[in-house]
Amino acid sequence: MDSKDDDFFKEEVGGEDHGGKGGLRWLLTYADMITLLLIFFVALYAMSETNSKKMEIFVKTLQKGFKVDLKQLAVTKEATSLDDAANLHAQSELSIKEKMFNDIFKKLSGLTDYGVNVVSTEKGIVIKVENTRFFKEGKAELTEDAKLLMKYIGRAIKKVKNPIVIEGHTDIVPIKTEEFPSNWELSTMRAVKVLRYLVEKEMVKPERVSAAGYGPYVPVAPNDLFTGNPLNRRVEIVILNFEPEKQNKKIEK
Repeated sequence: MDSKDDDFFKEEVGGEDHGGKGGLRWLLTYADMITLLLIFFVALYAMSETNSKKMEIFVKTLQKGFKVDLKQLAVTKEATSLDDAANLHAQSELSIKEKMFNDIFKKLSGLTDYGVNVVSTEKGIVIKVENTRFFKEGKAELTEDAKLLMKYIGRAIKKVKNPIVIEGHTDIVPIKTEEFPSNWELSTMRAVKVLRYLVEKEMVKPERVSAAGYGPYVPVAPNDLFTGNPLNRRVEIVILNFEPEKQNKKIEK
């Protein structure tokens, strides 16, 4: 290269130290890009004809060059997929619960004036029944009005596959009789009476139903020391969120 050519190179490209005006310096960047593209397509071609050993070498090269743990990325992707699947499952269960609630609420909405209310809670769908219509004071036998209402309730929950818990509750006014030494016995017996009517008269499957008595210890409203509160004297029919198969698995664990 003569002195004129050397001067041209230094002026247009920048010479060895790239210190010229740089009119053609974009050629260097362009050449680098073309080289990288060539390497990329060669790698793609190699992958199309690869075997497991070549793939392993290629993965190790990427990990070394980009400092990325591809196995960790795969695990993260799998975890994300599992999270998405769990979210979809939760949404599906929520949709089933909403459908069940709407169906039961529709069937029992006409009983609100008779002390029957349907609400959705974290543990499941709860059918709340006021004891004033179901039982006489200090007694556990179902009244005739209660039996009539139980027919509607039984029809509404007969086809439900989820486990059902009948919960008996009282207020804080103490009871002490030969039949019921305390509110524990009274609340439990009332729950059992409701359970037996649902099973024996309304044909609710017995393996899906259980009874529990809580006495005065799970109030929904403040209690007066002497008169209690009629809102706390109630029976709750709780349709739990999970199905019997899931319940059995939880017990096994």
